[in-house]
Amino acid sequence: MVGTGRVAAFDRPGLLRFAGRTHEVVWFKSSSSGDSECVEVASLDALRFVRDSTDVDGPVVPFTAGDWTALLDAVRGL
Repeated sequence: MVGTGRVAAFDRPGLLRFAGRTHEVVWFKSSSSGDSECVEVASLDALRFVRDSTDVDGPVVPFTAGDWTALLDAVRGL
């Protein structure tokens, strides 16, 4: 388990296929999600990637640093 500020996250090594290449990354899932279905986040350079924790071979959504910050600000504002 890795501390990420206010909420701890569970980490899991894995692969990310992006831009025609396969990258080794670590996927993080909030510990506050427990065993429920949730999303996982990985970082690669300045990008963040989000995937469904129940479909690890499914689609991955990339975010630029600016888009990631905007998403977090919007979610925190809910």
